[in-house]
Amino acid sequence: MKMTTKNDFKTVFPDTYQVDGDHYVKLKIQPFEYSRMNGFNVTQSNIIKYASRLYNHPDGPRSMLEKIKHYCDLEIQYLKVNKNDTSD
Repeated sequence: MKMTTKNDFKTVFPDTYQVDGDHYVKLKIQPFEYSRMNGFNVTQSNIIKYASRLYNHPDGPRSMLEKIKHYCDLEIQYLKVNKNDTSD
């Protein structure tokens, strides 16, 4: 019988660990799970991700806010091009 390893545990329970840091596993619900449960698109998911680690990431809050702003700008551009959004 093969002994269970730490990697076996990670494969079965991927939501119990995080690669590079711990800013998500400290949360009551991880951004990935929240986004999936709510059917968010990639832009919404990334905004949630960066907002969730706003004050708990080594890069600091300004970096996270710049990333959030960038995704907002990308979504605005997408809406203008693909959804005939003329609200300027």
